[in-house]
Amino acid sequence: MSQNEGGTVWVLGAGFSKSLGGPLLVDLFSRQSIANLETRFPVKEFKKLHDDRVRLVVGLYLAGTSWAEHLREGRETARVWANAEEFLDYLDTAAAGGEESPAWKRIVGVTHEWLKKPATPKTLVGPARRLLAAECAAFSKGADPDSETWEPYRLWFKGLTGEDTIITFNYDRVLEMLNETGENSSGLHVAVPGDTEMHGGPRVFKLHGSVDWQWTGKELWQIGITDDPFYAVTCEDEESIAIAMPGPSKRGFVGRIMNEYWNPALKAVQKASRVFFLGYRFPPTDSSARRLLLSALGANTNTRFDVHVVLGPDVQGEKVRRMSELLRFTMLRKTANVRVVVGEPRPTDPTANDAMVHVHALYVEDFLTVYNPASLKRL
Repeated sequence: MSQNEGGTVWVLGAGFSKSLGGPLLVDLFSRQSIANLETRFPVKEFKKLHDDRVRLVVGLYLAGTSWAEHLREGRETARVWANAEEFLDYLDTAAAGGEESPAWKRIVGVTHEWLKKPATPKTLVGPARRLLAAECAAFSKGADPDSETWEPYRLWFKGLTGEDTIITFNYDRVLEMLNETGENSSGLHVAVPGDTEMHGGPRVFKLHGSVDWQWTGKELWQIGITDDPFYAVTCEDEESIAIAMPGPSKRGFVGRIMNEYWNPALKAVQKASRVFFLGYRFPPTDSSARRLLLSALGANTNTRFDVHVVLGPDVQGEKVRRMSELLRFTMLRKTANVRVVVGEPRPTDPTANDAMVHVHALYVEDFLTVYNPASLKRL
């Protein structure tokens, strides 16, 4: 797709799948989302997803967000976390910190006093990981990639070539489902840790794992793609679920597969002529990904370099402004001439503006609809 030798890198976040029904991390574990899970994954067929431990995770989350009117005596607990992202990070931190850590004691106290079902963080991390995977994948169950809603994604996918690298932090299988349509003659190659296979089509790196991945061996980097698109929901062993949940375990997940997996993705960023961030905002809780991606951007080897940000029409909002500043400061490492522009083309003067951050006031589906590879030189 790219017209330059450095190629194009696409960085996908939760916002990429949003118009298809995918959730944002901060919206998970609500009463509405849990009700949706019960519809998508019926209890009789997906018993592991509806056992007492998973229900306890949901109760704990609601209690800690002060949404506990349904609990005894109608009292509410003090707010411990504001959303699901903070909750998962807190739970994982408690499990890593052990019995003497304040987070561990707080969670044990809430489960004992308010939920009347004593539990420890270590016993809840596995069910929380399964629940997270299920919520992120539920929208794709029964989805039709040939439907009208998916059309912008099919158009974008059809134009991908071997010069494109996709880095996604999503657990869902949207890319794999697009690949199954056969719209792209080259086909995507979804790499896994340890994968040395050469492929002529676009490459995909799922840096936080996938709902259909499984730890396959005693060695921590041994991960395989299963035949079950909802493996993380149906599997017997929660320890085999290969997704990175917010918290200390995510940093461990990243560290385990760094040399085998992250490095090729980061090298693609270093060589790229253009990088597109679609629905990805550098989540505050994901410090490792933020550091690694920004370092790769700062080490980019191209003289002229363009970064594109697509986070929605509110270009003056906090998320877009923060993203723009992170990128601008990073790119100042390689050039003193960096501009952040909204809807402006690159100057025709070949010596002007060594680096540009383009902010597009569009949703992802809008951008994919109007995006044309031939127009890259004018962006």
